[in-house]
Order: sequence, then structure tokens, then C-alpha cells
Amino acid sequence: MKNHAFSIFLYFFTATIFAEPPEKYWPKKITIFKDTNFKIQFGNTTGSIKVPLNTEVEVAIVNLPKLKVTHNKSYAVIDVGITNFLELAIKAENESNNSEAIKNDLPISYDSGGWNKVEWGMTKNDVKEQYPKAVKLGEIDNYTQNGQNFTSDLVMANFELANSLYYVAFLFDGEGKLGGVILTMLENATPTDFKTLNSLISDKYGPPSERETKPIRNYESYTNEYSRWNTEKCIIKLNLISFPQVYKQIIKIIYLNPSNPQLDKL
Repeated sequence: MKNHAFSIFLYFFTATIFAEPPEKYWPKKITIFKDTNFKIQFGNTTGSIKVPLNTEVEVAIVNLPKLKVTHNKSYAVIDVGITNFLELAIKAENESNNSEAIKNDLPISYDSGGWNKVEWGMTKNDVKEQYPKAVKLGEIDNYTQNGQNFTSDLVMANFELANSLYYVAFLFDGEGKLGGVILTMLENATPTDFKTLNSLISDKYGPPSERETKPIRNYESYTNEYSRWNTEKCIIKLNLISFPQVYKQIIKIIYLNPSNPQLDKL
């Protein structure tokens, strides 16, 4: 159980190391971890009731390290350290920051078109300058997107996005110009991962122009759930490929240069 000294320590430790969470992240409801006497008004008489630990109370006034909280028609001024106020506030701030970081990873540049730091039409050396950790493979991988052939021997492992790691393949057309990027999640994916990414991309570009689940050709038990966004500078396709027989799901995010006339459809 947290005592008064510990509550003061917790507040100053949090304020010093993490900085006090901004007001917009302060929770409206919190849980108290100590039996607490609450004051209650009966006409002109003030009484008290004991509110047991693990009770959810409402936050009325914040003046850290003190909180004024209410429960039913009673109230109390308590130390922040006997509650989960800071835990909830820091969690809300971190989730917001993570979401913003994820959104910053997802967008393309509307000025030039491309993905993240790279632009359509870049050479392999250009891409390598932007991503020094990208490595050249000993063999060339071939990719086909609706009749358009790409090659890739420049890849990047362990690219972090939305708290997951991805394998990134940079796709080059016949002239050696960057025409696409494919991100493949390294760990086994889940429908929740797909839903989170779908929501984040939609926040940036609006609802997908297409969304469908269909069997993979020649493999009726395998399915591909996908969403597609058509933007002026990029075609984005989010895929959740399921292999139920081996309990495996893969997420792929495909970015393509829409200026190529062969890319009317993926």
C-alpha cells in the first residue's frame, strides 16, 4: 500500500523524469488504493464516510501532488500517489505520442510522391543515402504488380512501424527508378494489427476506395483481406494474408507510384 512519503516521491519522480502529463491527458475517473475518509454535507452539518480501496472516484480538481475527488455526494482531497491518476495520464500521453509517431511514418510526401524519406524516380544510390541501413542483396528478387515488373536487391530489415518490425523491399522499374515499396511484418500478424493500420491510414487519407476479402488463387483456404487507397501521389494497399492450415497471418503494406499507366489496378 502506498504511504504519504511514497506518494510524494512518486509525484516528484514522475515530474522530474517524465515531466508532468499535460492537462488534456488527465483522467476523469481514477481508482484509489487506500481506504479514505470522504466528507459529506448533510444540510448545515458535515460528516464523513469511509470509501474503501479500489473504488473508482471522479476527479474534480487537480493541483498536483494533490487531487480533489468526489464519490457520489462526498469529496476528499488526497495525495496523487494513492491513486492511478499518473499511471493513466502517462499511458494516455504515450498512446497519443505513439499514434502520432505512427502517422508520421505512414504518410508519403504530397509534394513529390513516394514513401517516407524516398521519392518515386530515385536511384538505388539515392535510396541508400536516405536509408544507410538498407543493404544490397546478392540476388535480385522479382515482383509483379498487375503486369508491371519490378526488381529489388535493396532491402532493409527491422524497420519499426506501429510497434512492429517490418522487412522493407525497395522496388525498381526497368530503368532503375524507384517505383514502389513493400513492407512485410516480420512477426505473425493479427486481425487487430490490420484494423489498427487500416484506421491509421484512413485517418491520413480518408476511407479506403476498396476493401475486400477474397481467396488466393489456387489456394481456396487461404484468404487475402485488403484495403486500397488511391491518392494523387501514391497507391497504398494494406493486405492481411491468412494461411489457416499453418496458423499464419502476414501483413503487407504496398506503396506504388500511380503515374505508371500499367498500375490502374493492383
